[in-house]
Amino acid sequence: MKEGIVTLGPRISVREVPIPEPSPDDVLIRVAVTGTNPKDWKMAEWGLGERNEGDDMAGVVEKVGADVAGFRPGDRVGALHRLRQNFGTFAEFSLAPAHCVFHLPPSTSYEEAATIPLAAMTAAVGLFARLRLPQPFSSNTAPKEPQPLLIYGAAGAVGAGAAAVEPRLDASKGDVIVDYRKGDNAVVERIREAIPSGLSLKHAFDCVSANGTYLNCERVLDKDGKLTTLLRIKDHTFRSDLEVTDTKVGSVQDDRTYGPRGYKDPDDTEFGRVWFVLFTQGLKQGWLKGHPHEVIPGGFYGIGQALAKLKAQSASATKYVVRMAEI
Repeated sequence: MKEGIVTLGPRISVREVPIPEPSPDDVLIRVAVTGTNPKDWKMAEWGLGERNEGDDMAGVVEKVGADVAGFRPGDRVGALHRLRQNFGTFAEFSLAPAHCVFHLPPSTSYEEAATIPLAAMTAAVGLFARLRLPQPFSSNTAPKEPQPLLIYGAAGAVGAGAAAVEPRLDASKGDVIVDYRKGDNAVVERIREAIPSGLSLKHAFDCVSANGTYLNCERVLDKDGKLTTLLRIKDHTFRSDLEVTDTKVGSVQDDRTYGPRGYKDPDDTEFGRVWFVLFTQGLKQGWLKGHPHEVIPGGFYGIGQALAKLKAQSASATKYVVRMAEI
């Protein structure tokens, strides 16, 4: 099969490799559409190696491992490739752990599905595993009073996209959009104004984690608040009363420990298993939708175009997906 290796530039170098054989717990997928993410071009520039960096995909199950249940050849699926491992989604075939694969209802296109896996799982990890907000199906743990939540960067893929966010807002419940373009001080003041009287802001999810966004979150969080960041913040010491974590989505794929904060919770893998099943239900029931996206044709050439666009920061509330095959 052909696979694309991301090199400096970013550029795509296409090579021939054998079609991978799925391990007992893996699913081999023929890739119809691959998604792209900013980290896909950054890894080579950061000196972390040149590889097939694709992680988001949608396509058809080609083969399943001996221990896989619930999927069979021919199934239409979306999936998250195991991060930073071989046989990514910039290829004709890719591998994913079975518990990171979800069925696609007939109404969901491959293009829409390819925008979902990494962004949606990052959102789920941040909100429910790191901030420990009540999960939608855990009604018995619902808070006794409203809990304000700050999502910093709601126009990004993880934040859910402005077009997808606005229809879900309910002004009667205090939902507010704050325009970041008016400067940090104005943003902080507007966030403070938006917090309902008598309530405190204890939870914030920084879906940007760059250019000081986490500093604004720190400024508005009340004592003993929780902040989770999209990226690990290495150059700032946070207030000692805050609990600060970052969203390592790889923790839902295996039981490895990540970094000095190390997420050793053995439930992380099961958390991922449950939420990937819920993605299918969300698509069927309409509470989960793909991110606004632009389809770039051209296969491997299209991947190179998409990564160049991401590096040029030309994406605004848009995911770039690339059609790899007509299936």
